[in-house]
Amino acid sequence: MIDPLHAQVISAFLGESQHVEALPENDPVKGQALLMGDTFTRGVDYLRSVFPRPGIRQLMGLVWDIVGHKIVPVALGPEVPSVSLALYGNPVIPQTAVFLPKNWLEEVRRDPVLQMGALVFVGSQVVDVYNHRLVDEGPSSIKRARAYEAEFLLHTRKVSPNLSFNEYQQRVMAEYPRGLQSEAAQGLLYTSRSFSAPS
Repeated sequence: MIDPLHAQVISAFLGESQHVEALPENDPVKGQALLMGDTFTRGVDYLRSVFPRPGIRQLMGLVWDIVGHKIVPVALGPEVPSVSLALYGNPVIPQTAVFLPKNWLEEVRRDPVLQMGALVFVGSQVVDVYNHRLVDEGPSSIKRARAYEAEFLLHTRKVSPNLSFNEYQQRVMAEYPRGLQSEAAQGLLYTSRSFSAPS
């Protein structure tokens, strides 16, 4: 028996869901999806161009290209609890997509730092997909994503020392107290292959 979330993910990959462009202009889902796409794009753009940590800028510059060329597309739903990367099909070269939860805009307004950190975390996984490292290096991929998120949180704490982090963020910071320079991050980082747009 396939659980409902798994069924929704499969449906999305099999093209049973609609592209936002195909929805009628007056459909409220279209407006929400377009706004969520713009919010995702603005977040990635900020991280690749303005954020002062070079490791984050480099990572998110690749995400900008990979997602922008729909190598890993972004989709609204299924009922994911947070920004998530999903894989389907051939484990050697799986189909992948970033799924945004339907209430993501509310979550961005409620805790923008948490959601920006989620973009960094998933962004690391997107780059792993591009470099064919996600499937074979599953546990390392998660650790690498946390190290990048810690790098983001380190700078956030530096500029906003009174900001309180939730339990999850505190665990990430404890595991990687110096972000990408942490001892636990050594051996996880690699040089990505250069981006090449699909022809």
